[in-house]
Amino acid sequence: MAWIGLLSGRGAGHVPAVWWANSVLLAIVLLNRPAYRWPLIAAGYCGNVIAHLVMHDPISQVLLLSLVDTGETAFAMLAVQWNLTFHVAQLERGLNLYERGLDLMDRGRLLRFVLFGVLLGPLLAACAAALILRSLIGADMITAFRWFPPSALGMAIVTPLLLGLARQETKDLFAPQRIVKTLIALGLLAVTTLGIFSRGDFPLLFLLFPPLLFLVVELGVGGGALGLCIVAAIASVFTVAGHGVMAHVQVPLEQRILILQMFLATAVLSADVVGLVLGDLKRSALLAEKTHAQLNDALETLEEVVRVDAVTRIANRRYFDEVLQKEWSRAIREASTISIVLMDVDHFKNYNDLYGHLAGDECLRRIAELATGALHRTGDILARFGGEEFALVLPNTDGAGAAMVAGQIHSAIRDAAIPHGSAPKQILTISLGCATASPIPEETASNLVSAADRALYQAKRDGRDRVAIASR
Repeated sequence: MAWIGLLSGRGAGHVPAVWWANSVLLAIVLLNRPAYRWPLIAAGYCGNVIAHLVMHDPISQVLLLSLVDTGETAFAMLAVQWNLTFHVAQLERGLNLYERGLDLMDRGRLLRFVLFGVLLGPLLAACAAALILRSLIGADMITAFRWFPPSALGMAIVTPLLLGLARQETKDLFAPQRIVKTLIALGLLAVTTLGIFSRGDFPLLFLLFPPLLFLVVELGVGGGALGLCIVAAIASVFTVAGHGVMAHVQVPLEQRILILQMFLATAVLSADVVGLVLGDLKRSALLAEKTHAQLNDALETLEEVVRVDAVTRIANRRYFDEVLQKEWSRAIREASTISIVLMDVDHFKNYNDLYGHLAGDECLRRIAELATGALHRTGDILARFGGEEFALVLPNTDGAGAAMVAGQIHSAIRDAAIPHGSAPKQILTISLGCATASPIPEETASNLVSAADRALYQAKRDGRDRVAIASR
């Protein structure tokens, strides 16, 4: 890359419009494990030396200027790696680069990269290079200004591109379902750039911005960075070769390159601003979606809390009332029957006095479990009615069906033989009252509850441990 950069800048003192080498090296270094970074910096230094020697530069100048180039990359790496590194364990687990933190579209992270990698690093390197050239060949300090723009542009264009290419979001641009759209957008930008820089009769540089910003909007920041590389490459070739719109500017080549660099910097700034805005909008949309999902989860949890009894983990009285009213209305519409079963644990106060309230809570949970096991329809709802009482809503169930379900629950509790030392039969038993109705608009569901309650108390008066059917 250093040799290509030097070659593209021939005739302009080996100062190209965009210096690619340092930015490529920085991206490669940041994309590798920390243990490999300094060896890669050393390899980049050797490659830079070889590239300068191929161009027949003096050996002393080659060694020192190559040190400045790689020093710029090392400075940028040290300045930003604390915010752009990832753990080796994550690499071994195969997490994608976006999850590891190499997302330059984060506002704070991008500002730090621009400050250290795009501005301060190239500026320090340019000053150091100017001092070296002044001491070796008597060059003036204006050389620092000539070195700074290509290095800064390379860092601003190439490094984000290469980091972006490693992200899944950018790889998706070339997925089978999107590659046609990607190639069309890039092709449109390339054709526009060729048309602008191949003609010298009309200065049409402003026409480049619509397809460039369209590219950023359609393909995202990764596509925009790729498009900027295409623009920079085409513009540099035509400008250095003396063709196109820049050739008609009656100034030396170095100044034409400076004008091109200013134009490219404007294009980079425009694309980055649009990319930042789109990135913020995307993150806001994702945050809103995540917040909406969290609110829905919270609402579902809250609904569950207000509908579930804390002790038995079955429906509570509030939910029982809601279901009863809903099923009562449905029975009126469909002209069907509905049944209710009320259950009461016999001698439960004595159970609490003998075994304690914690054991009483566990006993209620056991009864709820046994009663639930006797239900076989999803529409049947078991709820804690209050204290040691339970209630059962049986939609579309006649009196015989309600009596059968009540009998099954009664048998399940007796068969469990839960010890109760204060009960006459030394085991825990329940009493049940059933009521059935064919609802009409003139009646309310509370009438059915009252009928089931009367049947329950009839069962208790008859000696408990039995099922009583309400007579209507």
